[in-house]
This record gives sequence, C-alpha cells and structure tokens, in this order.
Amino acid sequence: GWNYYRQLGNWSTTGSDVPVEAQDIATATRVSAGERHTCALLTTGHVECRGDNSTWQLGVGEQNIPEVEGHPAPTEVQGISTATQVTAGDRHTCALVASGHIECWGRNTWGELGIGSTSPVPVPTEVMYIG
Repeated sequence: GWNYYRQLGNWSTTGSDVPVEAQDIATATRVSAGERHTCALLTTGHVECRGDNSTWQLGVGEQNIPEVEGHPAPTEVQGISTATQVTAGDRHTCALVASGHIECWGRNTWGELGIGSTSPVPVPTEVMYIG
C-alpha cells in the first residue's frame, strides 16, 4: 500500500504492491490500518502505532512536526495497557480495553470519537456511554 507516512513499518516511504514485513515489532496479535497510520495490539495489552500523527491518531499526546513524514518506529500509545482489540480509522484510533470500555483518540471533527464534543483528542479518552 501507500507508505508516504511510513505506515507500512519498513522504515521507508516507498509504497508496495506486495506485503512487506513491519520492522521492530515482534509480539503483535492483531493489526489495524487506517488511511495514514497502522496500529498493532501486542501480547502485553499495549498498543503501538506508526505513521502519520498530524491529527493525533498515534495517541502519543503530540502532533507530527510538519517536516517529518510520519513516525517510522512503533510508538506506544499512552495509557493503554489492557487492550483486547484495536481499530484504526481515517485519522483516529480506538481500542477496546479489558474493562469493556472503549478508548479513542485522534481527529474528532465530526464527533467520531464519541466523547460528547468535536475537539481533537491527543491521548486515549473513554467513549461516552448513553444508555
């Protein structure tokens, strides 16, 4: 796929039409790819993401520096240690944690994070439950 933001995990920015091995990650049990980033659920319950972070979708609390073409190394998402599933969206990411709650982070222009506002969220934040 496209690799401009280094989301394939092979330390380059060259796209590929065949599978490439992601580097520096050995204990992934699940993986999810968004438009510009990729995240992996590790056996430890932690989540690591790489690629574009211009809308905080890596969950590290900061944005990319504009001149940088993504994070090539897996970057641990802040505050997630009991994830059981992860899903990467267009420019946001969510994880289901062991408690049954859902944590999301990233762009939130249309309220896609489910937190009751449209403000972007740089780190995992629990989705609101209305029931």
